[in-house]
Amino acid sequence: MSQSVSATSFSDLPDGQAKSDAGFPPAEDQPATAVPGTGAAKVESGEAADPVKDTEAEPEEAAPDPAAVKAVLDGKVFAAVANTASGEVGRTTRFHYRQDGRMIWAEYSGGAVVRGYLVGTRDGDRLDFRYSHLNINLQTANGVCASKLEVLKDGRIRLHETWQWESRPERGTSVVEEIPARS
Repeated sequence: MSQSVSATSFSDLPDGQAKSDAGFPPAEDQPATAVPGTGAAKVESGEAADPVKDTEAEPEEAAPDPAAVKAVLDGKVFAAVANTASGEVGRTTRFHYRQDGRMIWAEYSGGAVVRGYLVGTRDGDRLDFRYSHLNINLQTANGVCASKLEVLKDGRIRLHETWQWESRPERGTSVVEEIPARS
């Protein structure tokens, strides 16, 4: 979900591009570049990546990691570390997750996203949800996403996402990681 947008101030916005009503100017997200073998792209770099192709083989599903099954999402904040170029989530987008049993939801914003919401379910180490957001051009966008949880060696959670727009034809993959809480 990350297409990059670059603007240094509201006065520099191109014609037809709306100012953010979230109280901040659009962030200077960098375009994404391909991450070999993942179908995703690094968010920090400056080159565009090709969208995920339908011909990629699905790997066989491994048994869930017990740590990932037990991981709690409630109250965690995540940021993108990789995304396919046809998405709108960038490195400055923040996802604020909530969880109640199998129910999950989140609010997200930042970069090209003014305001977004996701809602869905969790089954062990897998999340399935729908997302909808408003971008800085005041266009709505929505889609579906399946995520697999991974617990990193430092205890943070990483989500490996496969998503598809319903509001346009593109699809892709992304990776978001938990931002540690400040003490």
